[in-house]
Amino acid sequence: MKRRARIFDPAETGELAESAGCFAVTPRGKGPRNLNAIVASLILFLTVILSVSAGVFMAYWTMNALLMALGDQRQEPAPVLVEHHASGD
Repeated sequence: MKRRARIFDPAETGELAESAGCFAVTPRGKGPRNLNAIVASLILFLTVILSVSAGVFMAYWTMNALLMALGDQRQEPAPVLVEHHASGD
Protein backbone atom coordinates (compact mmCIF):
# COMPACT_ATOMS: atom_id res chain seq x y z
CA MET A 1 0.00 0.00 0.00
CA LYS A 2 1.39 3.38 -1.01
CA ARG A 3 1.70 6.13 1.53
CA ARG A 4 0.59 9.55 0.49
CA ALA A 5 2.94 12.42 1.05
CA ARG A 6 1.58 14.75 3.68
CA ILE A 7 1.10 18.30 2.47
CA PHE A 8 3.06 20.73 4.61
CA ASP A 9 0.84 23.40 6.14
CA PRO A 10 2.89 26.05 7.97
CA ALA A 11 -0.27 27.36 9.64
CA GLU A 12 -0.56 24.12 11.60
CA THR A 13 2.94 24.20 12.99
CA GLY A 14 3.54 27.94 13.22
CA GLU A 15 6.88 27.54 11.41
CA LEU A 16 6.09 30.37 9.02
CA ALA A 17 6.20 32.79 11.94
CA GLU A 18 9.79 31.85 12.66
CA SER A 19 11.03 31.78 9.08
CA ALA A 20 9.24 34.85 7.69
CA GLY A 21 10.31 37.26 10.39
CA CYS A 22 7.61 39.92 10.22
CA PHE A 23 4.60 37.82 9.19
CA ALA A 24 3.22 35.72 11.99
CA VAL A 25 0.78 32.89 11.37
CA THR A 26 -1.32 31.71 14.26
CA PRO A 27 -1.91 27.98 14.54
CA ARG A 28 -5.41 26.83 13.68
CA GLY A 29 -7.94 27.23 16.41
CA LYS A 30 -5.83 29.75 18.32
CA GLY A 31 -7.25 33.04 17.06
CA PRO A 32 -8.36 34.91 13.97
CA ARG A 33 -6.34 33.85 10.93
CA ASN A 34 -7.24 36.95 8.93
CA LEU A 35 -6.08 39.43 11.55
CA ASN A 36 -2.76 40.00 9.78
CA ALA A 37 -4.52 40.66 6.48
CA ILE A 38 -6.94 43.10 8.11
CA VAL A 39 -4.16 45.01 9.89
CA ALA A 40 -2.00 45.10 6.75
CA SER A 41 -4.84 46.40 4.59
CA LEU A 42 -5.76 49.00 7.22
CA ILE A 43 -2.17 50.24 7.36
CA LEU A 44 -1.99 50.34 3.55
CA PHE A 45 -5.30 52.23 3.33
CA LEU A 46 -4.26 54.81 5.91
CA THR A 47 -0.87 55.25 4.26
CA VAL A 48 -2.46 55.93 0.87
CA ILE A 49 -5.04 58.34 2.31
CA LEU A 50 -2.42 60.28 4.29
CA SER A 51 0.00 60.42 1.36
CA VAL A 52 -2.63 61.69 -1.08
CA SER A 53 -3.99 64.28 1.34
CA ALA A 54 -0.46 65.49 2.19
CA GLY A 55 0.26 65.86 -1.53
CA VAL A 56 -2.91 67.85 -2.11
CA PHE A 57 -2.18 70.22 0.79
CA MET A 58 1.44 70.67 -0.28
CA ALA A 59 0.36 71.49 -3.84
CA TYR A 60 -2.22 73.98 -2.50
CA TRP A 61 0.29 75.79 -0.29
CA THR A 62 2.94 75.76 -3.02
CA MET A 63 0.56 77.41 -5.48
CA ASN A 64 -0.44 79.94 -2.81
CA ALA A 65 3.21 80.79 -2.15
CA LEU A 66 3.95 81.15 -5.87
CA LEU A 67 0.95 83.40 -6.42
CA MET A 68 1.95 85.58 -3.48
CA ALA A 69 5.58 85.81 -4.62
CA LEU A 70 4.99 86.30 -8.33
CA GLY A 71 1.64 88.04 -8.22
CA ASP A 72 0.82 91.67 -8.84
CA GLN A 73 3.18 93.85 -6.79
CA ARG A 74 0.97 96.95 -6.68
CA GLN A 75 -0.32 97.68 -3.24
CA GLU A 76 -3.43 99.76 -3.51
CA PRO A 77 -5.19 100.64 -0.29
CA ALA A 78 -8.47 98.89 0.19
CA PRO A 79 -11.54 101.14 -0.13
CA VAL A 80 -12.93 102.26 3.19
CA LEU A 81 -16.64 102.40 3.75
CA VAL A 82 -17.64 105.45 5.77
CA GLU A 83 -20.92 105.55 7.63
CA HIS A 84 -22.66 108.90 7.76
CA HIS A 85 -24.96 109.53 10.66
CA ALA A 86 -27.61 112.17 10.41
CA SER A 87 -27.42 114.40 13.43
CA GLY A 88 -30.37 116.16 14.99
CA ASP A 89 -33.05 113.58 14.26
